[in-house]
Amino acid sequence: MIMKRAAFTLIELLVVIAIIGILAALLLPVLSAARSRAAQVQCVSNYKQVGVALQMYLDEFNEQLPPGGNPNAPNYLDQTDSAAYSASLTNYLPYYLATFLSLPPPSAYNTPGANGVIKVLICPGYLHSLPGNSYAHYNPESDNFASTFSYSLSRTSNPPMDKLPGYPFGKSTQQQQSLTLSAIGAAAPLDEVWAVADLDWAALGIDDPVSAQSFGLDKYQFMAMNPSHKTVRNYLYFDMHVGSKKAGDPEDY
Repeated sequence: MIMKRAAFTLIELLVVIAIIGILAALLLPVLSAARSRAAQVQCVSNYKQVGVALQMYLDEFNEQLPPGGNPNAPNYLDQTDSAAYSASLTNYLPYYLATFLSLPPPSAYNTPGANGVIKVLICPGYLHSLPGNSYAHYNPESDNFASTFSYSLSRTSNPPMDKLPGYPFGKSTQQQQSLTLSAIGAAAPLDEVWAVADLDWAALGIDDPVSAQSFGLDKYQFMAMNPSHKTVRNYLYFDMHVGSKKAGDPEDY
């Protein structure tokens, strides 16, 4: 007896396709959340490495934060900081931490357009959110990560930061030199005062490109517009622990 081969009817095929579509719709948010969580964990790990390097710098320069201890450098760092460094980028944190992270010194990049990159100062969530999460639809590989402004140095407008005697890494408009760790600790607990944190337009309550220009015409287009980790931001504190806070109002930043 010859058996006829079973065949799917059109209705059966449509049912199978519908089930696959439903399963995909259920799984995609879970996979997206897992990816976001993995990026946040990697960001925390990166900040821990930055904390080790920063502590090594402090140990070598009598507890004074960068750019302290370097007579050839300015007396402040930019708050909106890059991950790039070179012989000329003396107002960015990577210039001072590169050698403490076993990377080539800034002098290795002394030709126009050449730069090194400290990858642990690039938020993984920020990279994953590009190009859509930047006003310029930025591709970091287009300039060897020179415009990866994904983090900020200490800002002093909110408690307990407002208790400090100045900006931890100095302030250009006030010609203020960087502070020592002891001076910071005397004003507020080191485990409450942050040194480095994830940065985006929303952190300062900005939601339009005109206002975002306050970050600098050379920076605002490349920054994240919304939190790179969506619901939280990561912080490196001056006792060198890393913590996360809900991405709430600017008063919480």
